[in-house]
Amino acid sequence: MNTIFEVFSWLAMAALIATSIPQIILNYKRKSTVGASWLMFGLLLFGMIILFFRSMFTETDLIIRLNYGLGAFVVLIANIQFFYYRIWKKS
Repeated sequence: MNTIFEVFSWLAMAALIATSIPQIILNYKRKSTVGASWLMFGLLLFGMIILFFRSMFTETDLIIRLNYGLGAFVVLIANIQFFYYRIWKKS
């Protein structure tokens, strides 16, 4: 059962990264996050924070921790862009 969880975990992180990186590149090129909703970025941030802390405080191997850490890092970049272009850049 643990192997199945790990396979789905890696597939989920791969999907998250595959969808986040093009959005990060698009945001950077446009210098804007127009079309992206607050809810999307909020849910991404919330979910990855939970997974990141879960991986840090559980007895898992380094590969699983890196898996969650990489996903959390990519989502963090997307969220920083979102807040930068929506809030800080307007000022």
